[in-house]
Amino acid sequence: MKRALPLIVITLFLAGIFFVPVGITNTPARHQEALPENEAINTPFSGSFLPLDKQVRVAIYDEPNTTLPEYATGLGMQFSNEVAALITLLEGAGYIVTTLNVHDILNHQLKTADYDVLILADNYPRENITNFVDEFYLGGGGVLGLNAAFGYLLYSGMIMPEAKGDDAYGGLWDEESWSTHKIAQRHPITKSVQVDDTVVEPSHDAKEFFFGSYIKENSVVAPYFEVVANQSDGSGYSSIVCLDNVLKGGRVVGMAANTTTITSDMGDIIIDAVEWLCPRPKGRILFDVSHRNFYPVDTWDPTQYTGAPRFSSFRETLVNKSYTFDKLWPSAAGNLTSANLAPYDLLVLNMPEYNFTLDEIAAISDWVSVGGGLFLMGDYDGFLEENQNINYLLANYDLRMNLTENFNPGTFTTTAFAEHPTVENINELTFSGGSYVNCTGTAYPLVMQGADTVVASQEIGAGRIMLAGDINFLASEIEESDNVVYAANVVNWLDSWDADVLVHQSYHISHLPAGGSEYRSS
Repeated sequence: MKRALPLIVITLFLAGIFFVPVGITNTPARHQEALPENEAINTPFSGSFLPLDKQVRVAIYDEPNTTLPEYATGLGMQFSNEVAALITLLEGAGYIVTTLNVHDILNHQLKTADYDVLILADNYPRENITNFVDEFYLGGGGVLGLNAAFGYLLYSGMIMPEAKGDDAYGGLWDEESWSTHKIAQRHPITKSVQVDDTVVEPSHDAKEFFFGSYIKENSVVAPYFEVVANQSDGSGYSSIVCLDNVLKGGRVVGMAANTTTITSDMGDIIIDAVEWLCPRPKGRILFDVSHRNFYPVDTWDPTQYTGAPRFSSFRETLVNKSYTFDKLWPSAAGNLTSANLAPYDLLVLNMPEYNFTLDEIAAISDWVSVGGGLFLMGDYDGFLEENQNINYLLANYDLRMNLTENFNPGTFTTTAFAEHPTVENINELTFSGGSYVNCTGTAYPLVMQGADTVVASQEIGAGRIMLAGDINFLASEIEESDNVVYAANVVNWLDSWDADVLVHQSYHISHLPAGGSEYRSS
């Protein structure tokens, strides 16, 4: 879990002057500076966009099988998978570099908790790992596709959602022998050069070129898509493009770059691209799929229901709010272990069909007590076994799923909230098809339907637990009422025990135990 030193924000009113700490702005978290493409850079960018203590962790897909996977459409394509020069370059820049092959990714080693950026070096992922590569991107990881890997960025929908399922070879990109890039605009990945500079590479190898202008003019992601460099011959074909899509996933860069021999100028651009791609998460979320939970995030998850990606919008909301998001897949080495929980700030569980072991319960309890956030969702009494499994996990706490009383009516909208940070900017919430929650002792209700509790919470040691009696309200119903805002508020609160900035509220909140505050009840 993150353990940063708190930043204490002090507001002073002295002689009528209001001082605002330098560096705190009201700009969106994920947007970079945007300048006209024809504005020259008089001096190169300097410095890093990363915190001083941040180590960039890079995974390079290293797959010696360079035959075309079944989904590739360009029979004339050639993959190279040249990674040695990349490893030397990035390690020389101080980055931590690891190579992962198809078996590593198939075994779920590609996680945002372990790696910040994935590089696909002139190769496509094999057919049996595409879902897990996509999971990394959808969870907030950055992806750099070099040369022919641009086709996979299209096939996966990362760079242009409208192309998903088609690598668009010969349509949105192609390859030929050429050597010179011309820098088109100021951007963090081109901070080592200036607008209209040329970057020359060896010309003996075929490199890709992209129809970036088409994406810029026709895709839903156009507002977030940038052409950073073009071929220098005036053809208008793009050679370096990037995407900071606030709607979904991590950042993406597509680059026609020779990976056999990397020139100094191109090496600087690759290094800066990796830095820009690196997420700056305010928290790391782990979503359990190891206990055959009922609702999935994606349709390929090992869950009871696979008809639709129920929690995909929940993930997109949180990644958009600068969280990273991983899944805990079943493993013979153990599932909810101390080691698996350690990198994360929040664990999400919904309707587990498989019960928890005593070792798992002990690991979760220890993890919560030192600051972990635990978010559980049950449902109506038709899922008796799943609700009982939740209660078994919570046996040492004061929260329980009610095993007999379902929502009445089954779908409803409520405005009955306790005063709490999680209901900031919330006017109403919609729930559907669940059961009520029982809370005793130091647990307290947060959302009610009449006299019955729908969502409740308890604070244990340095950690927090929240239990909801409905799995639909942040899944199929997340777009209803203010549910999507509530999703972000819940995660922010569960993860805020060691936040870098806390704004203290001193007014009395009646639902908390005596002596409590908005952020701590004891």
